[in-house]
Amino acid sequence: MTDPEDKQEYPQARFKLPCLAELHAGRIIGRGKTQFEEIRDQGTAPYGPFRDEEEWELAKWLVKNVGHTQTEEFLKLPIDQFLQAIDNLPKGTKWQFHPVTLVGDMKNQDGCAITETLELWYHDPVECMQELLNNPVFKDVTEYAPCKLFADKMGTEHVYTEMWTADWWGNLQQRLLPGTTIAPVILSSDKTKLSQFRGDKTVWPVYLTIGNIAKNVCRQVSSHTTVLLGYLPVGKFDGFSDKTKPLARYQLYHDCISVIMTSLKKAGKTGLPMTCPDGFIRHIWPIIAAYIADYPEQCLVACCSENHCSMCQVPPTERGTHQPFAKHDMEETLLLLRAQQSDLQDPYIKQRYTSLGLHRMFPPFLQDLPHADVFQWFTPDLLHQLHKGVFKDHLVKWCSAILGDDELDAPLDDFHEYKDVFIELGARAQPYFNIPKIHSIQHYPAMIELFGTADGFNTESPEHLHIDYAKDAYRVTSSNNYKIAARHRLLALRGVTASDVMAGQNTAWFLSTLKTFVHCHGAPPSFEPHEFDGFNLFSRITFRLPEIPATGLRHLHNVVRAAPPSKPEPAMRKLAQPAQLDFALIRTGEANPATKGTPLEGKWQYFKSLRVARVRVLFALPDFYPVRMPIQGPLAYVERFTPFQRIDKVFGFYQLSPSRRMHQPYGEIIALDRIVRNCQLIPKFGCKVNSRWTTENVADLNFMVTDDWQCDKK
Repeated sequence: MTDPEDKQEYPQARFKLPCLAELHAGRIIGRGKTQFEEIRDQGTAPYGPFRDEEEWELAKWLVKNVGHTQTEEFLKLPIDQFLQAIDNLPKGTKWQFHPVTLVGDMKNQDGCAITETLELWYHDPVECMQELLNNPVFKDVTEYAPCKLFADKMGTEHVYTEMWTADWWGNLQQRLLPGTTIAPVILSSDKTKLSQFRGDKTVWPVYLTIGNIAKNVCRQVSSHTTVLLGYLPVGKFDGFSDKTKPLARYQLYHDCISVIMTSLKKAGKTGLPMTCPDGFIRHIWPIIAAYIADYPEQCLVACCSENHCSMCQVPPTERGTHQPFAKHDMEETLLLLRAQQSDLQDPYIKQRYTSLGLHRMFPPFLQDLPHADVFQWFTPDLLHQLHKGVFKDHLVKWCSAILGDDELDAPLDDFHEYKDVFIELGARAQPYFNIPKIHSIQHYPAMIELFGTADGFNTESPEHLHIDYAKDAYRVTSSNNYKIAARHRLLALRGVTASDVMAGQNTAWFLSTLKTFVHCHGAPPSFEPHEFDGFNLFSRITFRLPEIPATGLRHLHNVVRAAPPSKPEPAMRKLAQPAQLDFALIRTGEANPATKGTPLEGKWQYFKSLRVARVRVLFALPDFYPVRMPIQGPLAYVERFTPFQRIDKVFGFYQLSPSRRMHQPYGEIIALDRIVRNCQLIPKFGCKVNSRWTTENVADLNFMVTDDWQCDKK
């Protein structure tokens, strides 16, 4: 039987004190419709393009767990039909792109500064927050005004649970205009490795949620109350010396977060009307309230070194004491950072700057954020600081070394009183306890009073979100450009317009060639393709080559690529990547005496020879195109090279060059069954290689090619 004195009871929140009536917190200013209500009013079926809930659940499982090929085999229908159904579903916030160029302090062989170009992908945080508030699923678990809970009627014992019961929300509500509805924005980030076997692939996701939603719902990953805000770039910093490399990393982080927070800075100063889960419109002020991160990232956010506290001014050598120290001051920190950037020689500023352990970087992302005090942002970290940080990494080792694993004599609450015993008995080699994670525990009471209980801010949540938003997307794609692959796994981008095809892949004659093709396949003479027509594009096709005796009976796979180059525009998909446009052998109806009796001779009913062409676009016709003759599979837009005729006297290879019509590339749209395989061309270098040749202009040169090819003659 349990001794009543040993039974621990927690205070119950029996009395509620609402927010002051004159503040009008959470005031309704109108009636609106959530996104789901608008879709319902449009007459859309409950499960969109899917027949019922069972089919919808199957589609979700296939998209999340199965590749395209296996999905096509399972469904027994072309994968395009399934992907089109997925594309017809309502989409979330759009991805935005921002290029980041790092200019190092080291020089290359030409005497120029070494640069590194990185890419920042992110969502608009205001739109993400609006998406959460616009979801009627959260109607019964969302609060719009602060309150206080007490265990007694006299209000002497304050009970902290949710964020709206804590001090931060109530204090800020009194400083804002009456009628304001606060949306406490909670950010979190955690850099993680993507590969279990290689350590060079790292991703840095940033997540967002709001404190209006109950913490027990936010802890459920399946509730989708925490959304992916963006991917921070992880650079190599090869252009920086060892001395400047750490500072460059700090500055990159703050510059990128500042870009992401652009819309939040404006909305936090003026507010904006939003439709809430209950269908009412309120004037919402999104204010950053908390930042969930492990200790190294807390120091990164606070602009201080890791041997200092991210919240108070405790000296590094005093962190092992149990004495309270003054909190960091936001205004002083910004003043010191600005002064240090200006190289002011004031002795007091230099001494103060050094004593606080500040990084030499400016500007930090937090300088323009309204109502922001970064040193109050940090929340209790049960995972890294308590469970893993203090208990697993320190207490277990020390106590096991002294007492063994059976029992612990001293309670954890008496740790600071008896901690010297670990040093006296040799369990800890260092003669101090200046451990950041242990020191952070002293700030837990203040954190809980500001934001509510610690179970609402555990870093275990972003750790679990890495599985859905980073690691799963990486493992089902290639390791190259994994951010792009992950982004497309989360939001499919299909339906590229003809104008984008012509501009992005340098195919000025694509539309006119397409017009000729569809008219030859039964389209009415009045029909004309439009530059805004959307096409599904493909980056590569794979062929099966005939058996080669030297390799046994196994079949070889041959790939032809048609991926466009990257361009420095916000809509681009890659940075500084050349086009991957392969050359291929295609079947033609023109007889060529020069190739008679060679593997390049055509022996098909309608095609009499082979010819080299550059494959520029792989695409499928839109469903609404009125072609009457059947077209099997995707198509290819190719640009021909001259026929096999001239032979180089030295090497015995055919000489080729791009074929022209009216000084323009000879473009043609063909079915994929006319492509035989890829082929490699050798530039005709001459006496020396021209240094101005690039992957972009080399295709306009003269080439040589052998006639020794393995081709499927069937």
